[in-house]
Amino acid sequence: MFKKYRVQAALILIFLSLFCTADNVADGDRAPTGLLQLEPGFIDADMGVEVVTVEFDSLQGLTIITLTLPMRQENVGNLFIKTDKDLLLPQFKPYEKLNIEGNDDKIGVIIYVGKRLQLPIRLYFDSAGQ
Repeated sequence: MFKKYRVQAALILIFLSLFCTADNVADGDRAPTGLLQLEPGFIDADMGVEVVTVEFDSLQGLTIITLTLPMRQENVGNLFIKTDKDLLLPQFKPYEKLNIEGNDDKIGVIIYVGKRLQLPIRLYFDSAGQ
């Protein structure tokens, strides 16, 4: 039963990734990162985003990526994830914001992508979508 739903979810994600490109993302204040290598400890030179952890959950079939962002929590609205080829990656579930104790200018973010992801990614923050 679960395999049927997993296959359906995978097909939907593939469909969305084929037809969602940069032109399909709503206009707003998009602030892109550089390409993020999905390796713990990697720090983006453009925005200072740090990759903290990258885990694959084989039961749910998704990659869980934890990042720290050098921005205030209220400045992060919608979050879009794209591949190095500029294809939009659908998120398996909404991203989560985490407070970092004692640091008001840095937040943590957990993103969920519905497949084993090893390619570099680029994040777009759309504060207009808050």
